[in-house]
Amino acid sequence: MCDYHAHHVKLCDTGDCTGSGCSSTWRYPQESRSQGSGTGAFRACGTRESPGAGAVRAVISVTDGTSRTLTMKGTETAGLQPGLNTFYYFAYGSNLLKERILLENPSASFHSVAMLKDFKLAFGLHKGNLNSRWHGGAATVVESEGDKVWGVVWKMDISNLDSLDVQEGVAGGVYQPIEINVQTPNGELVCRCYKMNKCIYELTSPQYKQVMCMGAKQNDLPLEYQKMLGELKTNNYSGPIAIMDKLKEAIQKVQDDG
Repeated sequence: MCDYHAHHVKLCDTGDCTGSGCSSTWRYPQESRSQGSGTGAFRACGTRESPGAGAVRAVISVTDGTSRTLTMKGTETAGLQPGLNTFYYFAYGSNLLKERILLENPSASFHSVAMLKDFKLAFGLHKGNLNSRWHGGAATVVESEGDKVWGVVWKMDISNLDSLDVQEGVAGGVYQPIEINVQTPNGELVCRCYKMNKCIYELTSPQYKQVMCMGAKQNDLPLEYQKMLGELKTNNYSGPIAIMDKLKEAIQKVQDDG
């Protein structure tokens, strides 16, 4: 489904990169001084190569003057472009709503409406575990030839990559970043997107559905698609959802600011 791209990059420990084609700060898993592993920021130098097979190879320089090559998961860099401080994120769930995405990702700005071909929208729980945020199934995308998912492309600063990954539960394996090509009014665009891992299908909550419908209307998604969202069945959950209070406050603030 998705082609991940390989990059040869040099780690500049001082942040002073002297290589050609130097780009902005990226985040990759990197080898640590204690032989463990973690995520660090460094400058990526090099050129984009032909599509790879789901892995990224990086040549890094360390303070002792040596270099070594590391192989890293392609999902870490899904949708990221060398040389740019920004990236495009395709949202199809609660992040359709501007006030929702801005709660945790303040750099997000509207780029365009877009359509993802050969996927369908679905709702579920990671491994069937309770979703304490929405109390019902969350949205995901599933490969399905001939189907399509409409959404919004947000242009985001690379500084919000971590916050977006946290929102999607990437570290816990809930969602996985994928690289996709979406159709926009101005042509095809490479985006970062998220797909749920080990999804057990489940009805969504009325509140989650409401946020999606608000986002679809706010961004003028096709009326037929809005109608489909409005007809989604829910689990009829009627208890408290903390994030809804935050959204109401954010929406009210926008209205007050006029």
